[in-house]
Amino acid sequence: SGVAGVAFAAMHRRRVSPAAATTSVGQMCVRINSLLFAHAQLASLRQYVLDQWAERHIEDEVDPQGGHRYAHTLLRASEGTLRLAVKEVGKHLGARVCFVDTGPVLLDGLYAQPAGVVPGALGRVLAGHITPVLETICDLIAPGPARTTAILGVCAGCASAVERVLLDGGIARVFVPVDAMALRADAEALVEYFVAKDAQGVAQGLPEELVEAVTRRLHNLLTLFEVSSDGLVRHYGTAPETDVLKPLTQLNIARVLIHRPDDLAKRWVRDRAKPLAELLARHERTNVFADELLPSDYLEIVTRHTESEALEDSPRAILAPTSLLPMPKREDSTAADLAASIHRTFGNGNGNDAHGGDDDWEHRA
Repeated sequence: SGVAGVAFAAMHRRRVSPAAATTSVGQMCVRINSLLFAHAQLASLRQYVLDQWAERHIEDEVDPQGGHRYAHTLLRASEGTLRLAVKEVGKHLGARVCFVDTGPVLLDGLYAQPAGVVPGALGRVLAGHITPVLETICDLIAPGPARTTAILGVCAGCASAVERVLLDGGIARVFVPVDAMALRADAEALVEYFVAKDAQGVAQGLPEELVEAVTRRLHNLLTLFEVSSDGLVRHYGTAPETDVLKPLTQLNIARVLIHRPDDLAKRWVRDRAKPLAELLARHERTNVFADELLPSDYLEIVTRHTESEALEDSPRAILAPTSLLPMPKREDSTAADLAASIHRTFGNGNGNDAHGGDDDWEHRA
């Protein structure tokens, strides 16, 4: 439908930032290494100052607000800035990998018709296209906080890309409630892939709590795919318009119903074509990248190593020559153009509320 075209066009406008599209994976690995090396050097400098003050018996005042010696807060602002920079580079790395390099397979191919939802589809994409990227990252970055940050960025990128496929997949995607089990299995496979537990159940990949954090919204969204179209329609009127974390919103309900093939969903979308197109256009940038779901102190956790470990981890990057991949060339209309087109196509839409319509609107699962 035309409304699905709005969602699909919005997905491709959000695919990736210009910075991620023009910087190679190798270059971003080196930047993460350099930033964390600078972080470790600042920590060493602060410790050196403390040692020198102690050696010379220099008294230090206590910060009345935090209760710490001023020396302990020395360079803390700079360290915080470096952590934020590391987070941004990791985010762009994940966007590069999942929205550019593997975009044709992940964004354009996953769950697309005529194959549709095939059990294990996401696992095959991860094994065939993400594993080589992770191997490259491991070749360029030594074990430690730098590698954790880079791989976590790819994990967040994968979760964000799957969300885009489910909610903004366009006319190539059709989802029904019976698909929910396979979709949830794929979401679990995504967690297992990045945690990579061994036979004893010990995580060999990313910390499990971080992976669960970046995939939590994806898991929550899948609850909507388990609900019948009739149930979604009944909840639409009382749901909030949007919420970054909660799945039951008008924005998400509309995007799920757009991809439903049953008569109830089709008629509901058709009768509300104009307001739905406006809703999608109004909130096309509402959903944040999955790394925003991480706890605010996660970078402090992944950088919490002894200074000697951090210094050993950081400076080992080798910049591998990699060709810059061009952005896919697409001629997408703006959301406003598509909304106007939908209004012309479905000019008879009456904008009824969620409970309006004929009495014979029975869900056909």
